[in-house]
Formats: sequence, C-alpha cells, structure tokens
Amino acid sequence: MDKERMAIKRLQEASKMSLQIYGQPLIVTTSGGKDSSVCVELAQRAGIPFEVMHNHTTADAPETVYFVRSEFHRLENGG
Repeated sequence: MDKERMAIKRLQEASKMSLQIYGQPLIVTTSGGKDSSVCVELAQRAGIPFEVMHNHTTADAPETVYFVRSEFHRLENGG
C-alpha cells in the first residue's frame, strides 16, 4: 500500500474512534506550512468530518498569516 493510501486509512480509523469515543470530529492543527497543508488535504481526501485549528502567534510571518486566512476562507466555503 502506498503512503497516501495508508495515511488516508489511518485518518479514517482515527475519525471513527473520535466520533465513537468523544462524539467529536478530528481536529487537524495547522501552522500554515507545507506539512500542515498536506495533512488538511489528506483529511479532505479521506472524506472524514474534521475541524482545522491554528494558533496565531506574533512570530508568524505576514505571508503565513495571509495564507492561513485564505486557507480558512477556502475551507469554510467547502474547498
């Protein structure tokens, strides 16, 4: 099994557990970087319910802040 399929299967299993045990969707945390963006994309491809959370710090570069804002806007609109 390729790494993408394995990651999607793991997210689907984790989602089932989260819904059964906590009654809540998974939370995908994001820093605004490439790795975080891949995690969000994998959760979308997995077709699971999830929420995205970002903790804004005063150390974030302006470009990162703009990117995170645009990503949240895209996700809120079903993107």
